[in-house]
Amino acid sequence: MRLCFVTGNGSKFTTAKNILSSYGIDLIQVEVPIYEPRSEDISFISKQKAIQAGTIIHEPLIVEDSGLFINSLNGFPGSFINHALKTIGVHGIFALLRDKPKDCEFRFTLTYWTPTGVIEQFNFVNPGMITEMFQNITEINTEWSDLSKIFVPQGFNNTLSSMNAMQREQYEKSWAERSHFRKFGEWLVKNIN
Repeated sequence: MRLCFVTGNGSKFTTAKNILSSYGIDLIQVEVPIYEPRSEDISFISKQKAIQAGTIIHEPLIVEDSGLFINSLNGFPGSFINHALKTIGVHGIFALLRDKPKDCEFRFTLTYWTPTGVIEQFNFVNPGMITEMFQNITEINTEWSDLSKIFVPQGFNNTLSSMNAMQREQYEKSWAERSHFRKFGEWLVKNIN
């Protein structure tokens, strides 16, 4: 089955393609100009982006939205993570977390849309914590943003950017097995002919 993934993020596309190919999905990366609504609700944002993209490309598609939710900051920055990184940066996040618990979670919502009116959403939560400071980056190029230097996934002792090759492989395998892409692939196989 051919399916469009509306994203400008090549890394995100590659990850999704690798996971979804095992379900017989031929994922195609498509970039279209869509407006991202301002909301704290990543499910709402993802759904609105899918509907907008659908009116442009008229093919079955998926869209993803995500956010970083820090518990001691009442969920800040949430869906506004890119704005927070551009304005206060990770050093600002460190300052806000001074003397506060650093547990957090990345939340992801994938929205599946078809021209026939099917809209389904799949969620994934990746818990962890913010480290006290930047951690050294290994020779492995794993960065997607400065967040890879400060986020320590649950069950690990290192940030994403400071994991060695074996740790990174273990993390990526665990992430893929639990991810919203996997949930979507399993649902699609069961529900679409």
